[in-house]
Amino acid sequence: MSQVSTEFSFENLVESYNQLLTNIQLFLQKNQKNLQVSSTKLGTYKKKLENILELDNEEIANLIGIVNKYLQLNFFLQDDTPNLKFNKEDFIKAIKGQSVLQDTDETYNNFFFELSLGSRFIKKYKTSIEINLDSICDIIIDNKIAIECKYIHSEKKISDNISYAIDQINKRIESNLAEFGFIAIDLSHIIDKNKIRRFAKGIFNDFLSNYETLEEKSCFSYDIKENGIENSLLKDKNFIQIIQSYINHELEKVFYSSLENKILSKINNNQSIKAVIFQINESFCFENNSQLFPIPMRAMNYYINQSQSEEEYKLTQQYLHTLAVGI
Repeated sequence: MSQVSTEFSFENLVESYNQLLTNIQLFLQKNQKNLQVSSTKLGTYKKKLENILELDNEEIANLIGIVNKYLQLNFFLQDDTPNLKFNKEDFIKAIKGQSVLQDTDETYNNFFFELSLGSRFIKKYKTSIEINLDSICDIIIDNKIAIECKYIHSEKKISDNISYAIDQINKRIESNLAEFGFIAIDLSHIIDKNKIRRFAKGIFNDFLSNYETLEEKSCFSYDIKENGIENSLLKDKNFIQIIQSYINHELEKVFYSSLENKILSKINNNQSIKAVIFQINESFCFENNSQLFPIPMRAMNYYINQSQSEEEYKLTQQYLHTLAVGI
């Protein structure tokens, strides 16, 4: 039988999830909703976390990804985010419904994608801006920036969704809701997760073999001896960077291979569209010596409007880079 690593990050994930359930229950009571969070799919996921050894590695990876996604809700339940507006009914819908471990095609991902982008902007600007997720536009920031979020369910629809988002942003600007805009798309459902996971597993095994060789030669620091090979490997910046780079490579391949030339022209011919942001959420479950090591990851990239001046281009690039770092 396998064991789940007792590494702090997994324990912290479980602790944070339990706190999330408590926070959501308080939110439901505050908004006079006669609903017990334990009876929702979130309660089911809690039970699966408690009995995680009954799942196979792919199911564990999917579960960790789902739990990590729901933990974003904790951020929006804090009392120190007064400049945030969101639709409470959409929030409640996100916790209802059937519990599934293959959830990338579920409709509530649209709402979570908006939350994810909103949280990045809040973390970037703290309380100095107002973010509105409860408007006809997906995200409005300080009545200045409009962000249209599209969770992509089909690779064939990428260009159509971007084209529609451009038209939506133009309308927001004409209505004086914003001055310029970004388009954000999530490709988590259409990315080849199996391909990425196979690559990550191979890299994990290669690094593990090298670490074991170093251990035989006693070429280890105190930290590695204290925490073990696997936990130290998973914190290795070289290991993480290789996987992150490959995820970004696959992300770019899907985005650019699906983007029609006429849509690129539509972006570049519109000064109001600063850039298109594209991202995925992924998770892994590595195994060694009957121990399991579940790890969630995210990747984000962007295409910047090529018609901007050199100065505007650099400002947009710098602006987007600060959002991408640390996600």
